[in-house]
Order: sequence, then C-alpha cells, then structure tokens
Amino acid sequence: MEQNLTQGFAQPVLGQLITEASHIPPISLQYPLDHSDMHRAVRLNLRFNPLMDAAPPQLRKVSAKLQASTFYSPLPWEDYPSWTNQGLANGWDRGAFTESLPMATFSMGSLKWVRHQTMGGEHRTQGLDGLSLLDHTTPCNDSRSYYTAFIVLPIVLPQPRMHIPTFHSCLISRTYSINVRLSYHTPKTALQSASTTIKIPLVLQYTPKNHHTSLDYEATSASDSAVMNVLPPPEYASTV
Repeated sequence: MEQNLTQGFAQPVLGQLITEASHIPPISLQYPLDHSDMHRAVRLNLRFNPLMDAAPPQLRKVSAKLQASTFYSPLPWEDYPSWTNQGLANGWDRGAFTESLPMATFSMGSLKWVRHQTMGGEHRTQGLDGLSLLDHTTPCNDSRSYYTAFIVLPIVLPQPRMHIPTFHSCLISRTYSINVRLSYHTPKTALQSASTTIKIPLVLQYTPKNHHTSLDYEATSASDSAVMNVLPPPEYASTV
C-alpha cells in the first residue's frame, strides 16, 4: 500500500509512506478448536520516502479486523471471486456479503525509525537517536535518504466463534482477509491525523484430528473414511 503524506488539503506532499505485509501461512482449524495452532503473526514493513527533508510520521494506533466475505451467484463463476471483480458492481447475477470482526487494537508509542542515506557509492544507516551507524558500499550513484521501520502483530481469531474454512465452488465461495489500519500523525508542527489500511489475504483450512498424510492415503483410505465419519466438519445454522 502506497500513500502520499500531506499537512492538509491543497498542501504540498511531505513524502510517501509504503506499507508491506508479510505472507501469513494458512491457519488450521480443528474442532473442538485447538488454540495452540491458531497463533500467527504478521510483520508490517514500513518505508517513508521524504520530500523537503520531512521527518517520518508518528504512529498512533494499529487496529486489525478479520473480514469474512461470502460470494454468491445463481450462475457459475468463471474464475475465483474477489472484491476486484467488476461483475460485483455491474452485474445483477453476482453478489457478496461481508462481515468484519475486531481482532486487536494496539496503542503505539515511539516507533523506531531507521534512516538510510545513499550518496555516491556509500550507503549509511543510522537510527534517529544517532547511536547506531553502519556504512557500506553499494552500487548507487544518486544521493537520497529514506526511513524504514517494522511492526510485528500477533493474529488470534475472534473467539468464541466457529469459523467456516475457506472454500470455493461454482456458485458460492468464502474468503478471509485481515485488514490492518495504521493511524498516524504527519510530520511538521501542525500534526494532521491520517490513516492507511492494508488488506492481507488469509486462508482458514479444516484439518480433522488424527488425519493421515497423502503418502499413505491408498493404504489407509478405509481408516481415513472412518476418521471423517467420526469427526465430520462442523454443522452451521442456516442464515437468511
């Protein structure tokens, strides 16, 4: 996610804030839920490219929500549905229902920005406190500076809740994403509140307990069927 930072309407751009999220491995669901397998973390890498020697933004709060999207259509989908599909807005035969569940909110203190400066073939990295300094040579011919920082957020699914695993069919699909919102103040003396949101895809998969691997599937297909009969996927109440 890329966003330009300004001090207000019709004000010059102070710089560009780039937010990048790491990949989240699929979360396995076993019923009754095994909470030890549901803990994940996502790393947000921040980069601020300043203009006019502007200071990096001051992060105020980080909030995360789990977005569950159910896509449906009376006609078969020709591809995997998503919110970027134009048929959702223009077509009468496609629709989607979304539910957002709050996950966590963190009040941030002083985020540790690290300043990077390149001049000629020299790359200098320095913390804003001026204590850490590292020089090395890189193939760079221009002179510029930028700031980097990172945030690690734990991911715990909202409880108590029975979540439907991610699935796709020709008429209905269920997908998940984690929407992380960063609230911050722009630099300079007149602090302007702003925010940016990044959407991270998430896969929830159902894994029955005592399941066998695919390597011995043929030899144990009968026992696999027995396990599935004993531990079927959970039943869900119908919703209108």
